[in-house]
Amino acid sequence: VITIASTASAADAAHLMGLHGIHILPVVDGPTLTGVVTRSDLLRLFTESAWRCGACQASIFGLAPPERCPRCNAQDLVRDHGG
Repeated sequence: VITIASTASAADAAHLMGLHGIHILPVVDGPTLTGVVTRSDLLRLFTESAWRCGACQASIFGLAPPERCPRCNAQDLVRDHGG
């Protein structure tokens, strides 16, 4: 059984799921099962994680901000909380 530690990041979980072609990943803390993460959980997190470029106002989706805006190459990226 492929598992992931409760301290791992969402990006680590996505990588493991993609690498092994699985859709559900048990989350463990040592020998104890603490939950599961699903592909749907990660997709929801990804689509709700937006970054806004301060220069051109482009929205970029991802679990972590890119180093530069793919539209204008600026480095001024902040979390977009919507609204």
